[in-house]
Amino acid sequence: MTEQQAGQDRIFDGWAERFDQRIYAGNNPKGAIRQALIRRDLYEALPALDKGGLRILDIGGGLGQNAIWLAGLGHQVTLSEPSRDMRDHAQQRIKDAGCEVRLLPHTLQAFSAACPEQFDLVLCHAVLEWLAAPLQALDCFAPLLSGDGRLSLMFYNLHSAMMRSLVVGDFSRALSDNLGGDGIKRLAPISPLVPQSVIAALPEAGLQLLSHSGVRCFYDYMLPQVRAKADTDSVIEAELQLSRQDPWRPMARYQHLICKQAR
Repeated sequence: MTEQQAGQDRIFDGWAERFDQRIYAGNNPKGAIRQALIRRDLYEALPALDKGGLRILDIGGGLGQNAIWLAGLGHQVTLSEPSRDMRDHAQQRIKDAGCEVRLLPHTLQAFSAACPEQFDLVLCHAVLEWLAAPLQALDCFAPLLSGDGRLSLMFYNLHSAMMRSLVVGDFSRALSDNLGGDGIKRLAPISPLVPQSVIAALPEAGLQLLSHSGVRCFYDYMLPQVRAKADTDSVIEAELQLSRQDPWRPMARYQHLICKQAR
């Protein structure tokens, strides 16, 4: 276990361009699939999403894709991102989009501890896997939700990390006890998570699971030459169809949970 994994959360100062290139640049199918799954789930959880007027928090909101989309629908959006260069990129994109988003520099834990506000929707995407103690961080969410608020929680799947190592022939890594990265040299999360462990921890954190989808159930495992030729719309259609079906959902690169406060 590295020092990063042992006690330090990962904040991505200096990595904004790399994130953009890896996920969203040039209509990258990875980003398109991810956004299609997330938006499908959000519209199901909040049927009036197009009507605007909700108080929304995007915690660890990165480059601002979701914040800009939701602000464009007429919502009051706060984006909190501890990485300065991520915030700078997000601020420029928000300006270019001509929308209003409140930008803050807080981590999930700091925001939850200091913020007296509650929100109708809290988004926390691809954050837990970069924390040294991700399951403990689940306690941060319930206090941020209004009485009927919803949490959109997406995290990196340990099963997918293992499968990825297997399909490229890295058997020693795949069968090791530690599939996390060092969080420094490459974009490999330090704390990939077992989906059922996260789901099992929700009640103790005051949360109730409403829906569970897999994000990129098969796309990341396609042969590179097949993936390069695949029609993105057809891929998205298949991903949407398989996203809540076993055995596909447990193997998805990311897991997306919609939750509310437990009563």
